[in-house]
Parts: sequence; structure tokens; C-alpha cells
Amino acid sequence: MSRRERANNLMQLTDTVLRAIRKHIGAFRAERGGMLGTDSDGVICRFEPDHGAQCGAAEYEPDVNHLNEIIKQWKLEGISFSGFAHSHPPGFRRPSSSDHEYSERILEHFDGLDRV
Repeated sequence: MSRRERANNLMQLTDTVLRAIRKHIGAFRAERGGMLGTDSDGVICRFEPDHGAQCGAAEYEPDVNHLNEIIKQWKLEGISFSGFAHSHPPGFRRPSSSDHEYSERILEHFDGLDRV
């Protein structure tokens, strides 16, 4: 991947979102997460901690019912769902096969979303 391609894949997020991610995900063992939302400029400006997720030693399953309600609220505010942030156990440096499968399902259901 070229430097330009890598630069185009970078995600911008606000300091507030970064602090919220660190506070929520950093307070638990691996496999905790939350949902990300972007503003009209594509900047990640929202993080919704997923307190109702089903989390195991090596899996994170979002609380879809709660998060779908948040997506509806965000839409009214001009915020678009853009994916999830979640942690992995030590040594896991890449998304798991389950992460890839879940991402594919998300992309199938959200028009206009080209990456998660």
C-alpha cells in the first residue's frame, strides 16, 4: 500500500472521542467496545459505549437493539454511523475473522458506508 493510500485510509477523530474510547475500553479487559459516528466532514465526533454488549474472552457482540436506537438519534442530529472501536486480547494485532464477517454484514445494511 502506498503512502497516499495509507493517508486516504486514516480516520480523523476528535480529542473528546479519543478520551471516551480510552475511558470506556481501557476500563475493561479485552473485547469491550462502542459505536462510532461521523459528522458531515467525515470526522469521528461521537462514541457510544456499548454497555450492553455480550463480551467474552475473545468475542465482542454489540447490543444491536440499543445501538440501533442511538443510530436513529444520531441521524436526526446529522451524525452518521461509521463503525465500532473495540479491544482485542494481548497479541491480537489484526481484526479477527469474526470482525471481518461482522463488518461485511454492516456494509451490506448501510447504504453509502464504504468502510468500517
